[in-house]
Amino acid sequence: MAGIKDRAASGLKAVGAGIAGAVAGVADAAEGVGKAAIGLVAGDKAPAIDGEDGEDKTPRETRAQMAQKSDTKSKAAAQASKPAAKGRTPAAKGQTPPAKGRKPPAKGRAKAQKPAARPIPAGGGPRREPAVRVAILDAGAVGGYMGLHLANSGVRTTLIAREPHLSAMQKNGVAVLTKKDNLTAYPFCTGVPAEAGPQDYVIVMPKPQSGAETVEAIKPLLGPGTTVVTAQTGMPWWYFYRSGGEFDGSRLESVDPDGALWDQVGPERAVGCVVKIAAKFPAPGVIRHQSGDRIVLGEPSGEKTKRVETLSGLLTEAGFKSPVTASIRDELWNELWGLLAFDSISVLTSTAAAKISDDAGVRAIAKAMTVEAQQVGKALGVKFGGSAEKQIKTAADRNGPLGPAARG
Repeated sequence: MAGIKDRAASGLKAVGAGIAGAVAGVADAAEGVGKAAIGLVAGDKAPAIDGEDGEDKTPRETRAQMAQKSDTKSKAAAQASKPAAKGRTPAAKGQTPPAKGRKPPAKGRAKAQKPAARPIPAGGGPRREPAVRVAILDAGAVGGYMGLHLANSGVRTTLIAREPHLSAMQKNGVAVLTKKDNLTAYPFCTGVPAEAGPQDYVIVMPKPQSGAETVEAIKPLLGPGTTVVTAQTGMPWWYFYRSGGEFDGSRLESVDPDGALWDQVGPERAVGCVVKIAAKFPAPGVIRHQSGDRIVLGEPSGEKTKRVETLSGLLTEAGFKSPVTASIRDELWNELWGLLAFDSISVLTSTAAAKISDDAGVRAIAKAMTVEAQQVGKALGVKFGGSAEKQIKTAADRNGPLGPAARG
């Protein structure tokens, strides 16, 4: 086998050298033809064209005229004006008489040099890094908004979506309405993950409790080096993976009851993500961006790895603010902390957040929920960014009079 490879390599080198020589020969011929054309336009009887052996084919009469014009003021002019021997052209002063059977080149001209052969690059040209493949699983309004910007920045993007938005995006592309302008992108959209194939990154948008369904959807997207980015609101199934402390390695049965995500996807693939973007669908396939452009990333271990920094770079190039944090669990808790009281009460009572905040009794319930959640988080080592009262006010202001902002 080694001998075959050596012979193949030698053959390829020989072919490359032959091609290079042919290219050089064509260049010489083209130069000669160009010179011939110039001479004919100038009125010369025949322009000089070098032969393969270096012989100058310039007519004798033309060379004598050129020599006489250039040396009329020198002593050699008188000698040059004497009749030359039959078949010979007199040489100008300082020139070495040509050997018998060879003609001297015209003054001021040098024999054309063959260009050096160019090396043929391996593979036929410069190498380019392949585009990164990113799939957004269960892409709703927020996932579609992210996908549009990734696709428009050059990332090979796939949106795995549901009806009626899927058909609309397949037909018309993904449309995003913003306060400044309207945008469109045409990423690959499908409802069948297997059609997308293995990815470099899979951003998972479904709700955490849809574990078994998520596993079956993720499997066709996994390759040997695929990173799974959990962008759901709530506690991720890998939460205690490499967390340190007494719960290190524990599993959350509430979001992964049969252990399918842990066993079949693997926590080693996971990267944490907190998406601070609000968007909604005013029509199928049409996304209205409401607020936010921040996507926080972090490894479960707190390390800054190449994979998380690469994804942060892609998101940043796409126009998002995407810092990498060493404390992704703090980010997860602070995001959930701002949602669990008001969003829960709003859903149960069908009441807008502003009314919840204005009602003293309901506000007291919201505060109690927020304080309890803070106590649980602190017991796990989480650092919070303010008091419960401040968090309630922030949540009420963010949700506004129309109720909870869309984050799906």
